[in-house]
Amino acid sequence: KIIGAQANVWTEYIPDASHLWYMAYPRALALAELCWTPRRQMRWGEFTRRLGPALARLETRGVTFRIPEIRYEVRTPGTELAFSRAAIVRATLPPHASHVTVALQTVVPGATIHYTVDGSEPTSSSPTYKRALRFAMNANPLSIVAVAVLNDNRSSPPSFLTLTRR
Repeated sequence: KIIGAQANVWTEYIPDASHLWYMAYPRALALAELCWTPRRQMRWGEFTRRLGPALARLETRGVTFRIPEIRYEVRTPGTELAFSRAAIVRATLPPHASHVTVALQTVVPGATIHYTVDGSEPTSSSPTYKRALRFAMNANPLSIVAVAVLNDNRSSPPSFLTLTRR
């Protein structure tokens, strides 16, 4: 009987220490959550609430880490959807959805969110997210791509959201 957990990082394709830390974090934080939090107390929302400050501490120490993808919250009259664990989301809205409100969130404090609505990958010159975005829905799909950018200009992988109306 073995009690415990282990997470491996295979280094044959990791060229330097910076990339090693990128591969280890935030996975190591998730492993600590798994090992130290009793199962009945585990809650995804609580973990992500603590994850942001932990990543901010890593950043101040110069530890590179993988920046988690943007979380999307989509609202239409009578419908609320939240997507947080997939980099590519395709959703179909009800036929009565004449407009949609999309909120973007990152767990990393102080990160700036840049987005596009034409399906292209955001850059530092793309619009900066400040408040929930509202779009009219028509027969054409709505495509939003977003990234979180840290003070040192490192960014998260792009998150893709495509919404269509039935």
